[in-house]
Amino acid sequence: MPSYSKETPESVIASLKSGMLNKVRGESLYDIERILEKLDEFCEDNPLATAAIDFALHDLIGKCLNIPCYKLMGGLVRNRLELSWAIGIKEKEEIVEEAKKYVGLGYRTIKLKIGLNPGQDIENVRAVREALGKDVRMRVDANQGYSLAEALQVLPLLEKFDLEMIEQPIAAQDLEGMAELCAKLKTPILADESLRTLSDAMALIKNKACDIFNIKVMRVGGLRRSKKIAAVAEAASIPCEVGSMVEMGPGTAAGLHFALSTAAVKYACEMIGHEMIDGDIIEEEEWIASCRNGFLGVPNKPGLGFTIKEEFQYID
Repeated sequence: MPSYSKETPESVIASLKSGMLNKVRGESLYDIERILEKLDEFCEDNPLATAAIDFALHDLIGKCLNIPCYKLMGGLVRNRLELSWAIGIKEKEEIVEEAKKYVGLGYRTIKLKIGLNPGQDIENVRAVREALGKDVRMRVDANQGYSLAEALQVLPLLEKFDLEMIEQPIAAQDLEGMAELCAKLKTPILADESLRTLSDAMALIKNKACDIFNIKVMRVGGLRRSKKIAAVAEAASIPCEVGSMVEMGPGTAAGLHFALSTAAVKYACEMIGHEMIDGDIIEEEEWIASCRNGFLGVPNKPGLGFTIKEEFQYID
């Protein structure tokens, strides 16, 4: 998704092969903090490639100690993780049918994408709320789609449909505008694209520019950095959710271990990317498939709890 990240699958592989992996060789796999510092010195803006190394280190440590990764990160806070289902922008009838389908499967939180057409956004949210009734939680996500003026006009109208939260309504860098929305709306504002680094977390808190953090473990550079951001959020009394970057099994597993072991995660999470992709690269698809009833359980195998299929284990 070039509009979302500078990194591509090709650039991640190139970054790993061109020097990042050489910075790891010879280090103790337990020295994650030292390794991440070395990677930052080598190349500062490769969070997805850095996350790949971070995930691998956590997975290896867990396998060496014969324990699941969540035990490395504080142990279980919860015994299963509730999920949110996200629905893209499409025809209203399709949105309603998809929402009803996933509520029928067990999901109690539905997220609707908005931000392209304010009038249609209102109609779509209205239709889904009428179809689902009051007992299902609903969120909306504009992906920075509104201007501040549009957001100030449209979001108060959307609030009438009892929204759980409003995700990234305006441009990520407009913290002043985000703060204005937080002050004027009753519905909590969730920061997504605005949150990429620990420094971003501090800026959001300082500017009172959001009410909730969306921590994406790949986007911020892995599990170690996700834990740091969650600690800052907890200190500022900001609850978190864990979002999706349409990742496959390994990314889903990492996000799951993080969410299960992090007290600051208070909302249903969105680790459903593997459900949007045909096929996966891991052997243990059965526990990933368990999300189809609206929850993910605890993966109790050592490490992150998966094995890469043989045909995907090596990069030429």
